[in-house]
This record gives sequence, structure tokens and C-alpha cells, in this order.
Amino acid sequence: MEKENRIKHNVEKDELSFKIEKPEKDNVLYATKISEWTTKAGTMLPKSPNEILSFFSSEHSIVVISGWKELLSHAAATYIYKDGSIELGAVYTSEKYRGKGAATKAIKGALDMLGEKYPEQKIFALANQYSAGLFEKIGARKMQTNELSDEVWEPCSDCPNKPAKQAGVIFQCCDTPYDLTDLKNK
Repeated sequence: MEKENRIKHNVEKDELSFKIEKPEKDNVLYATKISEWTTKAGTMLPKSPNEILSFFSSEHSIVVISGWKELLSHAAATYIYKDGSIELGAVYTSEKYRGKGAATKAIKGALDMLGEKYPEQKIFALANQYSAGLFEKIGARKMQTNELSDEVWEPCSDCPNKPAKQAGVIFQCCDTPYDLTDLKNK
């Protein structure tokens, strides 16, 4: 029993010491795992391993790993639109590490990275029902539909739940937009 408690204590201690990293450009293992996560989630557009590797090679991804190199969480700039705005997405955390700060670290790490690389650009996320609370917790602001370019909503063109783009309307359906711009480098 004492050994079991000691092991549990050490695991908890390691879990609190998450490390934020830019993944290596050719880390197929991480790319495959993140792709599996996005496909399994069912609440976001799935990303292929090649798409994830492109985020890695363009230095648009952040991973959170444990002290023993286990992949815990991921966030990336998944799209840069014609108007220069940047979508933060592919945010996912391993189920056993949810609620322990890994996703928050991934998002903040990605925002810091993007703030350095794109200091003048608007950064936003399209949050599903699971990530919306996380974005609110870190201080993101819900956006109105007319605050984003029409290009953002093109994948939703056939959706019967897509609201008309008008001032004062918050898009709350599959995804809710959150402005992350003011959270860069905080």
C-alpha cells in the first residue's frame, strides 16, 4: 500500500510538470496520435497525419508532454485566412489528462508562439461544446458572426443551422467563435 501511494504521488507530481514544446517537423508518432484524436473526437474537423505534420513543419503547433515524453495535449494554427486572421484549432487532450491543465498550457503556448510570429494578426478559435468552457476560462471573448470573414464559414455553407451573418448574432451551433487576440503573450 505504501509503495502504491508513493507511485501515485510521483505520477501526480510528474503530471504537474508538463512541458510545452514545438514538435519536431518529422515526428510521425505525434502526428499520427493527434490525427487519431481529432478523428475520434467527432466534434471537430478531423486532421490527417500529413496535415498535422504540415503544422509541425510550419512551426504552427505546440504539444504538451509529460516528464516521461508522453503526448498529453496539442494546439495549432490550423488555418490562415485571406484576411490574415488565424484559426487556432486541433486542440485536444488525452482523456486521462483532461481537467489537469494540459489543454490550457497547449493553448497558451500556441498563442505565445503565434503572437511572436504574427503580432498583428487576429487569432480566434471555433469552439465546440467541450472547448468553449476552456476558452471562456482563459478569458476569450465570444465573437459575433460578422466579426469574421465569410471565408471562415464556407465549410458550414450547407449546414441548416448556420445563422445569417448579421451584427449582434453570436454563432452558437456546432462551433462558437472566440477571439483570442488579446490573450497573445500573456
